[in-house]
Amino acid sequence: MKVFTIKHRTLTLLVISALLLSAFKLGHKQQKWVLDKVLFPPNSPVLVPTESSEKQLDSMANLIKQLADKKQKGFILRGNSDIGVDQGISLARALSVKKALLERGVNEPILCIGLGISQRASTRRGDPKNRRIELETTDAQLSYSDEKIYLDKGKLMINSGFKHFDACTFGYEAAQTQAQLLLRNAKGKITNSIQLPTASGKHLIKGIEESNKLTFYADGAVLGTFNITETDELLLETSKGQLAINYVLVVGKP
Repeated sequence: MKVFTIKHRTLTLLVISALLLSAFKLGHKQQKWVLDKVLFPPNSPVLVPTESSEKQLDSMANLIKQLADKKQKGFILRGNSDIGVDQGISLARALSVKKALLERGVNEPILCIGLGISQRASTRRGDPKNRRIELETTDAQLSYSDEKIYLDKGKLMINSGFKHFDACTFGYEAAQTQAQLLLRNAKGKITNSIQLPTASGKHLIKGIEESNKLTFYADGAVLGTFNITETDELLLETSKGQLAINYVLVVGKP
C-alpha cells in the first residue's frame, strides 16, 4: 500500500483542530468525531488515499496530540462494516486508521474496536456510511505495551445498544487483575455484572445473544448471562490491576 506523507500542515488543518479542541475545553466529557473523509472500498480494510482523507487524518492526528496535552487519557477508534461482508473487516479498518495516525507522530494510546454491522447507519448494501470510522475520547486509563492496550482501573464501553447485536469477542491477558463485564441501562444504572477470570495468562471471551439473553463464555466455559434490552450498554471495568486487551470485535445481525 502506497503511503502518502504530508510535509507541511496547512492553516486550514490548524483551524479545524483548534475548533475541535475548543469544544473539549468545556470539560472532559466523552467526545466523538466521524472521519467522513476517510474512505474504504467495499469488503476491504485498505484506506483510499485522497487529498481530503489525508487532510482529515492530519487534522485528527494534530487534534489527538493537543487533547493529550490537556491530559486526555486515551482514545478509541471504532470501525464499521457493510452488510453481507466479513464483519472482521470493521476491526481491520480501525487498525488501518490507527497505523495512519501513528505514521503522523501520534504516540497516545488508541484502542481499536470493530463493530461489524451492529451500529450500521443504513440498511442499504454498499452505503459508504456503513464503512465509517469514528474517533472517541475515553477517561479510561489506557497505555501501550507490546501492541496491547492496557486498561487501568476504569470503564471501557464495548457496545452501545443491542438492536442489531449478535455476538462479541475479545482477548485479554490477566495478571492479578480484577475485572468484570457490566450491563448499564438507558438511565445510566448498572443492572448486572459478570466477573472475568483472574488467573494469570491469556483468555478469550465470547458473548452470544439469543432471545434477548446475552451469555458469556471464557475459554469455552460459561461465565454468566445478561437479560438485555435494545437500549442497554455493555462495559468492561477493571477495579484492580491492569487488563491487557488484544482486540474487541462486535458482530451484528444481518
